[in-house]
Amino acid sequence: MSANANIQRPQVEERKPRIYIGTRVFDISEKLKAEDLESAVQRGVQRAGATLELSGLQPETFVPFRDSSQNDLIADDKTLRLYAQDIEMLNTAILVVTYLDGLAKDEGVCFELGFARALGVPILIVNTDFIELGLPNGDVVSLDPLISLAATRTVRLQGLTEAPTFRSSLETAQRSAHDQVTASVCDILLQTKQRNIRPAPGAEGRASKFPDSVLSLYFDAGGEVYEWQRRLGDELVARSANKPNLQVARATRYSALCRSPADDVDAVMAADIVLTATDGDECPAGTAFVQGLARGLDKTVWMYDSKATSIVGPGGYVSSRNLMLDHSADRHFTTWHDVLAAVDEL
Repeated sequence: MSANANIQRPQVEERKPRIYIGTRVFDISEKLKAEDLESAVQRGVQRAGATLELSGLQPETFVPFRDSSQNDLIADDKTLRLYAQDIEMLNTAILVVTYLDGLAKDEGVCFELGFARALGVPILIVNTDFIELGLPNGDVVSLDPLISLAATRTVRLQGLTEAPTFRSSLETAQRSAHDQVTASVCDILLQTKQRNIRPAPGAEGRASKFPDSVLSLYFDAGGEVYEWQRRLGDELVARSANKPNLQVARATRYSALCRSPADDVDAVMAADIVLTATDGDECPAGTAFVQGLARGLDKTVWMYDSKATSIVGPGGYVSSRNLMLDHSADRHFTTWHDVLAAVDEL
């Protein structure tokens, strides 16, 4: 199946459509940024208002850190509850809008973009980085190639306009980005027909989908940008060499010989098991996207995370990585030895 083909949702009962505002959640400045982005989105909804009413679309916005009451919720399973709510909101989304800025893109947001892509939800990305990424094949991109491929539209704003002060030039640039968001939201919504929403994938649907024939395992470690990531891929392939019932596919989007990042999406879609290596201060953007894509496609997800520290927040918030990654994996591995042992058991 082609990665560029539309992935349709099963038809189930209709629920309230929403626009999901993906955002970092841990600091005040990012939360303010999300509120400003939501205002731009709401202006786009208002601009399309009359036509949306005629088509039956009257979307609400959902901002995870605010609308899930993260600061007020106190529970031992707080992160699991937040995960379940965010997945439910993604399942009712007709559009996902987010900023993706900085060298390390937010792993939770990138997971959400992958999940949205699996459901065929339009994606609008805002990127204001002045830097770009040079690929081994000579291409220059602003985002991980998988995320660029998945985006319905990207608002890309690199430079600042001339203004009396540096601050005013920043403010003018931000207004320009938000004006483009408003126009893009309006355009996307006017092109979006009422769609049927499916419930979040349940564990019962993942019990055992492995036939007696060949299994396919897709491995993604940051797209194998670094040598240590390529070595993990080499070890995995070597370990499976004597297993005729197992085929291992690896990420190719950062290879000099890459034909298209769509090849990685195709490999995820064809896999029985998707194994991600998430090590780093932030899980690599493309790998987090792959895990979200795999979860949205109801694949079996294995996650290798050797992190020795935890994220600890108020009210019982404890997770290793972003909660979207932690709770979307069927199996967690903290050592590479355990990953190889699990492969041996296949």
